Amino acid sequence: MVAIGIALTLLCFTYGESALEVFIVAQSAPLKAYSLWGFHPIPYEVTVSKFNLALIVITQFIVAPIVEELYFRGTLFRALSTKYGGMIAIIIESTIFTSLHFVYEAYLSTFIFSFIITLIYVRYNSIWVNALCHSVFNTVAFYVEFYTSFHWIRTPECLKNIVCWEPELLMLLISTPIIIFYMINSIRILQNRHPRFNNSGVACAAPRTSNIQKL
Repeated sequence: MVAIGIALTLLCFTYGESALEVFIVAQSAPLKAYSLWGFHPIPYEVTVSKFNLALIVITQFIVAPIVEELYFRGTLFRALSTKYGGMIAIIIESTIFTSLHFVYEAYLSTFIFSFIITLIYVRYNSIWVNALCHSVFNTVAFYVEFYTSFHWIRTPECLKNIVCWEPELLMLLISTPIIIFYMINSIRILQNRHPRFNNSGVACAAPRTSNIQKL
C-alpha cells in the first residue's frame, strides 16, 4: 500500500508540475507550449492487438521497472553511497536518472521521483517495493495518456486559462506537502537508523532484496 500511495502522489505532482509550467509558458507562447508538451485536441485512437498489449504490459510495466530499479538503486546508488555517503549518493543518482530520462517538461518531477524512490529503497531495504511503486506509476500514467481525456486533451487557447488547470494545480497543492513530509521524515529515520548515513565509506542499504523492515 505504501508503494501504491507514493506512486499516485508522485504522479499527481508530475501532472501539477506540467500544468504550472505549461500555464507560465503559454502566457507568451501558447502554440509553442502546445507543441512542446505534446497536447492534442482529441483522444488517441488506440488500436492495439492483444499480443502488442501484452508486450507493452510485460516490457513497460514489469521488466522496465525491475531492470531500472536493480541498476539505479540496487547497483548505482549502493556504489555511490559507499564512496560519498547516503545523501550525496541520492542526489547524484537522481541527477543521472533524470538526465537519462529525457523528459524536458518534467525534469523536477523526474528528479523528485528518483529521490523519493531511492529513499524507499534504503528505508525498506527492498528493491521490490521500488519496483512496485515504479510499475504503478508507469501503468497509471500510460492509462491516463492513452485511455482518458485528462490533462493531454487541450486546445492552444485553453493553455492560457488557469481555470483549465484547476484539477492539476489542486493535485500539485495536495501532493507537494505530502512529498516534503515523506522526504523529511524518511531522511530523519535513516539518519537515526544509520548514524553515518551522510558519511562516505558506508553502503546505506543491505545487499538483500527481501525482508522488508517495518518502521
